[in-house]
This record gives sequence, structure tokens and C-alpha cells, in this order.
Amino acid sequence: MSKEWLNAHFFRNSSGAIDTTVDSLSDCLSQTSYVIGKLKFGIPDFYKAYLNETTLKLAIRNDEIVYFGTIDNVWINDMIDILLHNEGETPSERVSAVLKNGEPAIIHPIVERLPFQELYDPDYKDSKPKSDHYFSVIGEDVDNLFFVDNPAIINMERFTPYEENSEVGVISKKEFDEAMADFCEVGEFVFDFEKLKAASDNCEDVFRRSYDNYNKEATYDDGIYTYYGAEAIEKLAELFEKGNMYFSQDAPSHDRDTMKFFLWRIWHIKGRRNLQVQYLKDTYSNDSKAASELVDALNNSVRNWDLLNNNLYKDFLKGKERIDSKYVQITDQILIAENRMNKAYCGFIEAV
Repeated sequence: MSKEWLNAHFFRNSSGAIDTTVDSLSDCLSQTSYVIGKLKFGIPDFYKAYLNETTLKLAIRNDEIVYFGTIDNVWINDMIDILLHNEGETPSERVSAVLKNGEPAIIHPIVERLPFQELYDPDYKDSKPKSDHYFSVIGEDVDNLFFVDNPAIINMERFTPYEENSEVGVISKKEFDEAMADFCEVGEFVFDFEKLKAASDNCEDVFRRSYDNYNKEATYDDGIYTYYGAEAIEKLAELFEKGNMYFSQDAPSHDRDTMKFFLWRIWHIKGRRNLQVQYLKDTYSNDSKAASELVDALNNSVRNWDLLNNNLYKDFLKGKERIDSKYVQITDQILIAENRMNKAYCGFIEAV
């Protein structure tokens, strides 16, 4: 691998602070593909291809959450794929095969087996992943692999940094192979550059979808009701009102507790809005009243989601057990903010 990969910035900027653009992508697969793609193509505003709509999506089965987040547009458009590699007997040999092609290796591991991960669990014995996590390996030497992962989920006490770039971690091939012996998918990103460029050139489509799907009708399939936009928020409030959720219970993703699940999913929702704010500011500056009004509405939405996030977490730290009707009032405020946001979308779409 080129020395440039080992010296590059990934999740942090040149000053060492968390890169807010990467953080706004709010899931590991999007983040990893973005930092690789930006370096691969050298496009400063590569993030535009990753703009997603902000429409809330809530899937429920028997009064239990199945999915909570937003409609995603990036991966379903086939702009980016993962080509899996099976060359080599051991996981590190498969990684080496990808690196020798001049590409970073994308790793889908059992994160509970990797000591540098926050989710590390030495007692985890299953031979399949519990968490659907991805990170990248960008280089190697005879004995070690050099990797990049989101610092938000790294345990720094068990993290060994590369001496020339603290963003890059070091793990021995022996330790990697032992941890990944039961399961480790190794691949490389395949970017459809034409589709990525088309998405970057048609960003306003994302804003139109954000507006159009806000009042999308609910769907039902195989016992699951899926709600969108305004109705999704109303249904979330109904779940809070019923008070059947507990902070410590198993999350819908089955890889964490419900408190961590809400922190993760609210971060995801805020990220979609923050990335749109970045695009509006970059593209329209202060020249468009409609764009400025939408920026204000998006920021107001983020503040209200933050309010829910902070109240949930404070009550959890105080020992509260149940996620109940206390949060309905905040959810009502979120609905007001989202209605205002949808109205601002309308004004922006008409203006552009």
C-alpha cells in the first residue's frame, strides 16, 4: 500500500478534531466508504454523493421497535458495492491479497473478539458477528496490519497507534488471525463513479424526497408496520405513552441495550440533518432566503432530537428503568420541529 494511506486523515481533520462530515454519515459502512472514496478520488466535496433524505422511519411489530432511523438512499442505489475476497487460508492472508492490489481492505469482523473495540467481550464465544460493524485495513508489514476505525468506538487504553499517525491503529497478524478465526469477511469497495457523480450533481433530489416522503402512508408486511415522517413520530410517542420499554432490555438490533440503541439511532437521525445543513451552507451561503430558512429548521430539529437524547441519557444515569410517558412532551416538540422543517423544504424546493 502507498505510504499516502498511512499518513492520511480519516475520521479526524488536520487539526486532530473529529471530522464533522464523517461524523454526520453516522454509520460505519458509509463512514468507511466515504473516507476511502474521498482519498481514492481526491474530490473535496465527495460527501455530496452521500446526502440522504431526513424522513424518519419507524418499523413496529407487536408494539416493539424493529427499526428506528431514516430512509436511506445511498446503498440501495448501487453506487458502492463490496467485492469479497477469499484468497488465502487465514484472514490476514486475505487482507494481504487485497492490499497487494493497491486497495484498502474492508473488514466485517466479530468486533467482540478485537481488544481495541469498545464492544470487546473476551467471553463472547459465538462464531458469527453480533454487531454489523465494518472498518478498513490500509497497510501491513511482515508482522502487523495497520487499520482505521471510528475513534468513537475504540477503547484507547487497548489501542496501539501507528507511530507516524495516531489515527491509524496497529494489530499483529497473529492476534488478528486468532480473533477472526471463526468469522471474518474481507473485501474491497467497488465505486460506481458515474452513479456517484450523478448523485453529487442532483443533490436537490434528496431534498425533494425529504419533503415528499414526510407524509408517506404506512406499510404492512409480515407482521411489521412501517411508519414514515410525521406518523413515525406520532407512533414513537405512543410507544413512550405505553411505557413498555426498559433502558436495559435487549435492543431491536440485538447487539446492545435499548439505551445505547436510542443514542445510536438519534445520532443517525441528527447526522442526516447535519449533512444537509453542510450542503446548503456550502452551496447557497447566505444568498438564498429559502435555503437559510431550511438551515434554521434543520438545526432546530437537531436541537429537539438532542433534547430527547440528553433526557433519556440523564434519566438512565440516575437509575430510571422505564422509557415511559415522560418523553411524550419532548416527542411532541420534535413533531412541531419536523413539521416546520417540512414546510421549509417546500419553500426551498419551490425556490430552486
